[in-house]
Amino acid sequence: MHGRDADPNDRKSTSLGALMTSSVFDFATSDTSSSGVYLVTHVDLVSIDAAACHAGWLVLHVNLWECSDTTSAFMRIARGLGMPSIRQGGWDALIQGVRDFSWLPAQGYAVLFDHADELRALAPDDFARLLDIFDDAAAAWVERGVPFWTFFALHESAFETEDG
Repeated sequence: MHGRDADPNDRKSTSLGALMTSSVFDFATSDTSSSGVYLVTHVDLVSIDAAACHAGWLVLHVNLWECSDTTSAFMRIARGLGMPSIRQGGWDALIQGVRDFSWLPAQGYAVLFDHADELRALAPDDFARLLDIFDDAAAAWVERGVPFWTFFALHESAFETEDG
């Protein structure tokens, strides 16, 4: 897993929970060493999307606007990933689906979650589980030599320290 213990306020860290900027990611390579889950700002998603598309990766979009619980999140994820079965199958179906994507073959994957703030605030345990599921999926894809990066967009204030 990419640095579960990393300080989420460390802007230079490349691990889970750290604010990242799109300039850090090199989608032109098939290197899987950076596969994992990243928290980014909403602004970063635009350039991440463009860079991943330019590299020939499949970019999947999930809009979590006004998702405050698991049910609404599953509906949005199902739509964004083309996985209707997760609506009924819950967490287990999501785990299986993101490790498969046989219906969406690609040389690399970038999954972009926009507006993750509300789910993170109102259902923090579900949000943490979602991060873990996609981080575990990245590890499974790495074993097959396929880059798999997931980005959760939060408002930049989520990364600010108490000092400002």
